[in-house]
Amino acid sequence: QSAPYRTITQALRMAQPNTTILLSAGTYSRESGETFPIVMRSGVTIQGDPGTRGQGVIIRGGGVYASRTSANQNVAILGANQAGLVGVTVTNSNPRGYGLWIESTSPTVQNNTFTGSTHDGISIVGNAAAIVRNNYFTRNGASGISVFGTAQPEVRENIFENTGFGINIADDAQPRLLNNQVRQNRNGVVV
Repeated sequence: QSAPYRTITQALRMAQPNTTILLSAGTYSRESGETFPIVMRSGVTIQGDPGTRGQGVIIRGGGVYASRTSANQNVAILGANQAGLVGVTVTNSNPRGYGLWIESTSPTVQNNTFTGSTHDGISIVGNAAAIVRNNYFTRNGASGISVFGTAQPEVRENIFENTGFGINIADDAQPRLLNNQVRQNRNGVVV
């Protein structure tokens, strides 16, 4: 705590498995030194303020990610197996911007806010098996969350409002949707 890393990017480079990176309040962006997309690491949790779903701990921006299943995408954060994202606000206002891209991995994503991304708050593709719990999705351009491919995430106790599609499911995806609130979207759930 007496000598914190300046960026999430640097903290992730140094983090060992079974580590939690604790974020101070502030905005983490290209201007503050971040490199996008921020690539999560297996066994490492990024944690801001879970009690407020990340109010005041903002990750803002995006960069090109070459998806194995969906061509190039503009992504703020890229998921990883057994990684965690807790208590942050994620926004990506770049053209076709995604907040969190989860491709064939199994992170746990809880108590966050996904807002202001021009495409989706979260996109889950490939054979991902993520847990997405108690998050708030609002004012994203296309969807709060999209689930494609053969993904089988658990999407539980989230709020989806004031966006395009609250939840968008396609291809052979089989998400488990439990106790979510889907309200005031252009379309609630599209399958």
